[in-house]
Amino acid sequence: MTNAHDDYSLVVERVFAAPRERVFKAWTEASALQRWFRPLGCAVTVTRLELRVGGEYQFTLHHPDGETSTISGRYMDIVQPERLVFTWVSGGTHFQETEVTVEFIEQGVQTEVRLTHSRLADDDMRQLHQNGWSCLEFLGDAL
Repeated sequence: MTNAHDDYSLVVERVFAAPRERVFKAWTEASALQRWFRPLGCAVTVTRLELRVGGEYQFTLHHPDGETSTISGRYMDIVQPERLVFTWVSGGTHFQETEVTVEFIEQGVQTEVRLTHSRLADDDMRQLHQNGWSCLEFLGDAL
């Protein structure tokens, strides 16, 4: 049986000139996340980061117009330094729970990051998150 939301998943892939362990840490340490995670031009404050299965995270986004919003979720799977799986809840998902899987694939001295954001409700939501995940371009800044 196919989940209707599967039609609206998105996959983003980027390669970084850094070892897998360092790239993984950029996703799992608050100070590193705040340097690169800037979706849609927003600065981010990490207000909670409990890196354990069942642990919660919460980010406050500071929009250029002065407004703030929140992204939150919980970690469902952590295989250091290979994979993170976490839920994702935000205004962009209409506060419905979606799921993000980030794979860290070793390629010699480089690391490929393959992000899959699934359980998105429709094409508009997928496009919004595709634009937001373009912030992966900044990940190299934190490595």
